[in-house]
Amino acid sequence: MRHLAWLLLLAPALAQGQTPDDYAWWWSLHHSTTALSLPLTQSGTGFDCTGSLSCLSWNGSALVESGSAGMVWTQNGTVPQVAANALPTTASTGAAGPFSDANYYSSGTGSDPLDSAGDRFGCAAFNPTTVVGVWVLISNGLAGTSGYYVTTNGASVQFTSSTPGLLSASAPGLTAGGLNVACWWRTIAAINSKLNLGTTVTNAAAGTEVSGTAYSAKVGRFEGVGNAFPGTILHIVQGLGPCPTPPAPFAATCEGWATYQMTREFGLLGTRGERVTFTRATVATNEVNGTTWNVPGGAPRVTTQGLLVERAITNIYPTPAAPAAGTATATATGQHYFGVVGSGSQQLSAGTATTTGLPCTATQASPCAFTVTAVGTLTAAAVTGTLTCAQIEAGATRTSCTPAATRATDVATVPTPASLSPSQWCVGITGAPYGGRAWDTGVGNRLWEVGAVGAANSYRLASNTFGVYDATITQKYLAYAAPSSASHTMRTGDVAGTLSLTQDGAIPTLTPGGLGTGVVSAQSPTLYLGNGSTGALAWDGYLRDLRVYRSATCR
Repeated sequence: MRHLAWLLLLAPALAQGQTPDDYAWWWSLHHSTTALSLPLTQSGTGFDCTGSLSCLSWNGSALVESGSAGMVWTQNGTVPQVAANALPTTASTGAAGPFSDANYYSSGTGSDPLDSAGDRFGCAAFNPTTVVGVWVLISNGLAGTSGYYVTTNGASVQFTSSTPGLLSASAPGLTAGGLNVACWWRTIAAINSKLNLGTTVTNAAAGTEVSGTAYSAKVGRFEGVGNAFPGTILHIVQGLGPCPTPPAPFAATCEGWATYQMTREFGLLGTRGERVTFTRATVATNEVNGTTWNVPGGAPRVTTQGLLVERAITNIYPTPAAPAAGTATATATGQHYFGVVGSGSQQLSAGTATTTGLPCTATQASPCAFTVTAVGTLTAAAVTGTLTCAQIEAGATRTSCTPAATRATDVATVPTPASLSPSQWCVGITGAPYGGRAWDTGVGNRLWEVGAVGAANSYRLASNTFGVYDATITQKYLAYAAPSSASHTMRTGDVAGTLSLTQDGAIPTLTPGGLGTGVVSAQSPTLYLGNGSTGALAWDGYLRDLRVYRSATCR
């Protein structure tokens, strides 16, 4: 009846020659054509508590328990509370830490809902201050006696079960000074540990956990003294029995559940549970809440600006994580950037290299651009003030500082929606180059790409071109002037070969070209975010609000 009423209201206008397209706004209110929606701005939202006995978070002033067992936690001593704006996430409400032998949380005096000799599962999101030593995240037992505990052990996270002999699984990939997410689970006789979307480590040794009924559950401290966690903890989820079944498209296994919880915490889920797959082989940095944080290899960098996707770089600064006076060697000619992180500054001068633009003093807000015309050495002077990262990189644009000698390419992909018709579709996205620089004009860095460009039935939006390769691998495109700077929302559509493009809701000057039909006869299965399918032509900036529509009008 409601639709009939609207048709009656629209009838006079339709009789005067206006088309239903004029009322697409009304239609979109009642018939969503959105096939995929990825905000890519929310990290640290917390774990899915489904099936959990204990689900802990902090609201900036106190611990919050939302698990089904209704566990009551006592604050022993005074555990420091961490406000949301002091965390390496965009959505967490708070955290707690550092902990000590006197300052920690406990539940009960012995027997508690987390005691069991059977299967168990859990995850923790935390920010460690060091990767040296052994530090306790949670415990519910005593080593070699009964129960279990989860620790950071050097650069790994270790899940240990008392059988009463110790049985453990230790997953590598821990990074200090940023968000890490660990999950663990026990299934029959095997125990497993997974860290930061990395490979699961399994210990299949036989043994049954002795229930830790003699010991209270603790957060931030071991049953005995020593090894209290020196960092901050954001979220913890725990339960007994088989792992909960995660939503599609994640596998209905413990591995799938752990991947789902990590993907959720890192901010890689769409509004309907769509999963972004992300890889980067090395540590990186991310700027959140006014602080530059380390980001573990394999973990994405999500801010309120979006997902940061950058190319691989080599940092020729001699000691990137500990800036100091030293000598670097420029092995390539061309443009370079010298950037630093921290409250101090540092001067870079030419040694044996021939350069223009040096000497120059870099601060975090003002990096140095210079050109090498003959390779050789570069000399970094003593640091003034405090710096935590320094970078000298070759390239026409600056990227974020890496505390290592190299930073691998960020690769983010999502399945192309199965409901997307080859004959009409629209993709919208908002992009902002890193550092507030102008959009690239000549290289055509990718905001997104469906399929492998240069292959049949592929298409992509670059920083200056929207192009489609048809079934004969012939391109049809719309070229546009790359924006001068800042964030812009781009929408690109295709209706049976008729291409369209808008920038911030308006049609810019477009130059059509190519001999192709613009017709995609079949949808390629993979959508690449911020990179081409080969990993080349990285966007080198932030991407957010990716939306794929079944309607070419982007509504």
